[in-house]
Amino acid sequence: MTSRRVSPKVLQARRDCLITSDGPRFVRCYDNGGRTCDRYTVVFYGRYRHTKTGGEFVYLTMDDRPFHPQGFGQHGSSRELIDVVNSGRAPGPGKECHLGKRVKFKDLPADCRKLALSDYCVIWDLDLPEPPKHVADREEWETNFQAEMQTYANEKSSRTI
Repeated sequence: MTSRRVSPKVLQARRDCLITSDGPRFVRCYDNGGRTCDRYTVVFYGRYRHTKTGGEFVYLTMDDRPFHPQGFGQHGSSRELIDVVNSGRAPGPGKECHLGKRVKFKDLPADCRKLALSDYCVIWDLDLPEPPKHVADREEWETNFQAEMQTYANEKSSRTI
């Protein structure tokens, strides 16, 4: 949830700008075809780097079951975008890099889209989306999610270089 007092109209306009009909505007998605357990990678880019991320770019790696006890879903961060290649740019749609082939957000498995969208909303200070279907208590899920992101931010800000 957003912490600032902003009119619902402004929040909706901001949300419409950051989340298009194709999905989150500032993500790049990759599929390595199953060569590793972290088959899918979502790179969050744009001008969001602030206290929540310790000034770093965030990415997410996962298999097709990131919420399952035997699935895989992991966050990471870097001072540089991890998908930028020698040309200084990320590969275009359908092109490959060390993360795999760049795919559209809608081509990710449903649970991968849910996890990526949840993280995207926290990063960009948007209202959180609905929790996954297996979550019975939304309030508890939201509290845990916010606490996890705060812990992550605290760890990043306490790092020394």
